[in-house]
Amino acid sequence: MMKESGINSGELVQVQRISEKISQISVLYQSVLVQNSKMSEQIQSLKSQLNEKNKEINELKSKYNTIQFSKNIELTSKDVQETRRMVNRMLRDIDNCIALINR
Repeated sequence: MMKESGINSGELVQVQRISEKISQISVLYQSVLVQNSKMSEQIQSLKSQLNEKNKEINELKSKYNTIQFSKNIELTSKDVQETRRMVNRMLRDIDNCIALINR
C-alpha cells in the first residue's frame, strides 16, 4: 500500500526531519533578527554617546586653549610690570648721573 502513494517510510522520516530542521532554522532566524535589532539600537546609543563625548572634548579643548591664552597674557602682563620697574630704575640712575654731572 505504501508503494501506491509513492512515498515509503524512509522517505517520510527524511521529510519529517527536514521539516523539523526548517522549523529550527526559522526559530533561530527569528532569534537572530531580535538580536540584530537590539544590537542596532545599542550601536545607535553608543554613537550618540560618542558624539556627546566628542562635543565635551571639544568644549574642554576650547576652555584649555582659553586658559593657556589667559596665562600667556598674564605672563606678558607680569613681564610688562617688570620691564616698567627696570625702566624706572634706569631713569633714576640716569637722573642721578645727570645730578652728579651738574655738581
